[in-house]
Amino acid sequence: QLSRCFNVKRLKVWAQHAACWYWKIFSKVWHGHEIIGGENIPKSGPALILYYHGAVPIDYYYLVADTFLKRGRTIHSVVDKFIFKVPSVRSLLKAFDCETGSRASCTAALKAGHLLGISPGGTYEAQLG
Repeated sequence: QLSRCFNVKRLKVWAQHAACWYWKIFSKVWHGHEIIGGENIPKSGPALILYYHGAVPIDYYYLVADTFLKRGRTIHSVVDKFIFKVPSVRSLLKAFDCETGSRASCTAALKAGHLLGISPGGTYEAQLG
């Protein structure tokens, strides 16, 4: 019973902070990455974020990290179902509220006031053009 030993919600937030700081430092050191226009992401309320999905959408990971650290908000991301089959990645996806994204779940996320990140075409177009 993990919940008896740990406060699961605090553990999730700690894991989110750790992952986000890792990506933030990595983005600066290795890529000199910066986000221009991050102030346009609302501090509250729903928003739809559309992004380009390259072979590895590393810039989107950086945006998710930056938004969490600067705005205190998690971007609920729509991801391909195959990625949930990778054991170590599955926990990270759950911590950041990622899902395969049906119309109903995307609508529900926006109605609940969350940020929602979607890449039209996604993995299929990134890999097969």
